[in-house]
Amino acid sequence: MTDSGPALSRSGLRRRGWTDAAIDRFLGFHDFEADNPHFAGGAPAKMYTLSRIEEAEKAEQFRAWKEGRDHRAFRSMSVGKDVPRQQSQTEEAQAKKPTQAGNAAETTRDSRRDGDNDDIETLADWLEGLP
Repeated sequence: MTDSGPALSRSGLRRRGWTDAAIDRFLGFHDFEADNPHFAGGAPAKMYTLSRIEEAEKAEQFRAWKEGRDHRAFRSMSVGKDVPRQQSQTEEAQAKKPTQAGNAAETTRDSRRDGDNDDIETLADWLEGLP
């Protein structure tokens, strides 16, 4: 608290629903600095007077921002809760397309099964060639 009344830090404003961008946009530069309450040698806390905060919260631009923010937050929480997510075309294509490693493994397995891969030796043939 200062001579000008109670004040909040940036973290206090965040708890009140403000974002860093909104603090910079609607309040601008801080009113004063106070000792860091968490670390004695830390950077000072930037403080904003409560009277100026309340004045900014009454402004039409702030209320429009807050309403839009609340609406977006509500919409993001409610969308997709009961509706199954649809795959994008890219995700569908990736799901249908086997990986390169999968293709190579299948080709090797198929050629071994067919017996038409002459350059693959069996363990017994390889052992016979040892001195």
